Amino acid sequence: MRVATINIPRALNNGQPCPAVLSTAIHEIITAFNGCTVVDTGVGYWKDDKGVLVQDQVNIVTIAMEPTDDNDAILKGIAERVAVAADQQSVYVIYADGVVDFITQPKRN
Repeated sequence: MRVATINIPRALNNGQPCPAVLSTAIHEIITAFNGCTVVDTGVGYWKDDKGVLVQDQVNIVTIAMEPTDDNDAILKGIAERVAVAADQQSVYVIYADGVVDFITQPKRN
């Protein structure tokens, strides 16, 4: 097994706390991978499209999993649901094979 990571925002873009997003994601992760560890002291920093520095308080969730395409797809699906539920532009994920991805909300038809 290897370690995968997903950063789950602690608040919506308007600053309102969103603890249900974390609890739902934890439930999905435990169902899929049998467990996880949550650290609630992360802060993500990046520049937005206008070059403005943005920061976001996050819960860092680590998951032990095999690096398979199926597991990547499951984690990506969880990240997409987190992005929608927390109204995020993207969610930071590191897959078990070390690949980093920024998961955006799925396109709506």
